[in-house]
Amino acid sequence: MSRLNLFVIGFCLATALYSSCNKPDNDDKKTDVYVAGWESNTQGVYVAVLWKNGIPQYLTDGTVSAWAMSVFVSGNDVYVVGENPSNTVVLWKNGELQYLTDGEKAFSGCGSVFVSGNDVYVAGYDG
Repeated sequence: MSRLNLFVIGFCLATALYSSCNKPDNDDKKTDVYVAGWESNTQGVYVAVLWKNGIPQYLTDGTVSAWAMSVFVSGNDVYVVGENPSNTVVLWKNGELQYLTDGEKAFSGCGSVFVSGNDVYVAGYDG
């Protein structure tokens, strides 16, 4: 093995060791995990749910079925899109409900929400 190869290998190992020894302690950082979905209540009605760190936050009251399909967190705001059987697509921003469709079409649904600055984008269909 040439001296250049040994130097490169040695330099790489030294860099890797130095990097691993000087990593900041990430034990104090907390990462929140959000999951959008639904669960069935005792009457068999689907309830839209947002889980934050495993703790459920019920978005609907369970009188009619509803599904939470996607979640996006932007700063301190949490956006969830979902749908219900009356063909309406809804958006919850920090738990407050907004209707995105009027239910007049035969089929409406959503799949994803994305936020960029003050713009909220929802992928779905209404037709």
